[in-house]
Amino acid sequence: NALPSSYSPPEKPVRSIAEHLRLVWVGSLAPIKGLSLALEALASSNTPNKLTIVGDGPLARELPGWLKNLGLEHRVDWWGQVPWLEVKRAYMENDVLLFTSLRDTSGAQFLEAMAHGMPVIALDHHGAHDWIPDNAGIKVPVTNPKETVAGLAAAIDRLWREPELREQMGNAAYEYAKKQTWENRVREIAGLYEQYM
Repeated sequence: NALPSSYSPPEKPVRSIAEHLRLVWVGSLAPIKGLSLALEALASSNTPNKLTIVGDGPLARELPGWLKNLGLEHRVDWWGQVPWLEVKRAYMENDVLLFTSLRDTSGAQFLEAMAHGMPVIALDHHGAHDWIPDNAGIKVPVTNPKETVAGLAAAIDRLWREPELREQMGNAAYEYAKKQTWENRVREIAGLYEQYM
């Protein structure tokens, strides 16, 4: 995966200070994307936070019931499917990306979020394990549902309690994502062809 060279803002966005941690989750509302893990983690968190969900899909009809059962009706804002520029607005208006895909070789969402200076909380497997630098987010071990939810909640709480860490991770994310352009990716692949052909 990669980004157009013009995608990243010319400078890392400066985020306003809020009374709660602003999380965003972006993706298809499908079982494979693990939204239920994100919601359970939010409900288990011990710090003030709110979640914006951007996306639509087959589980959309389940979402209102999940929010009610978890007591999250007033802590979650669901945008549904929106145009690409609105997704960029979501990255600008929130503090942290919550990425809970259960199977994803390379999530475009976390690269897009990092390009906007956002640290990422993700499951420590598949593409997230390989493509999110250790200093740009918190990767939660995937064990069993209970432990994984607890790990996600602990990561949420930590990034609320440690704004300086959130800032450091956002800086590292931004610097990393700026280099992940299609132009650079083409050069890397061409170099591999020259090396091994």
